[in-house]
Amino acid sequence: MDKTDYTKLGVIQRVQGLKGHVMALLEHDIDSLDSIETFFIQIDHTLVPYGVEHCTLRNHQAVIIKFQDVDDPTTAHQLKGRALFALQDILPQHVVAEDQRRGLIGYQVVDVEKGSLGPVQRIDTFPLQKLLVVHYLARELLIPYNKAIIKHIDQDQGQIIVHLPPGFLHALL
Repeated sequence: MDKTDYTKLGVIQRVQGLKGHVMALLEHDIDSLDSIETFFIQIDHTLVPYGVEHCTLRNHQAVIIKFQDVDDPTTAHQLKGRALFALQDILPQHVVAEDQRRGLIGYQVVDVEKGSLGPVQRIDTFPLQKLLVVHYLARELLIPYNKAIIKHIDQDQGQIIVHLPPGFLHALL
């Protein structure tokens, strides 16, 4: 296999804990990594396979990984700053496409309790969060793009159904 068979997921940022866990920031929104048994880490110009004992996804853009045979912080520290890859044919089912998010511009955002809030003007991207930007009552409303808030995207009606936490809109006033 050549490098085109792989997708770069992100970069290992730091050691997590004392048992060899690492934390990686992801370049894509990912719904699940449960079925991935092997990640590939770029060492020099080679992608080296590392078996996965377990991984825990945090907010779609960060993951805590415990690799097989990486059992202490010293060994884990050697992976810090290295690029993390997965086989491309495994990923499409997990990655939330960037094009899918861009297609949401202009969709009407509707809160389950407050009703229509306005159309999506743009989507801002930050290292650990994507935000829907909606003009609401002549102000910019930033709504986190995550499953806790977005309940449903209705492609037919061009609507994004959200359930904002109590007091979310009051902070804007």
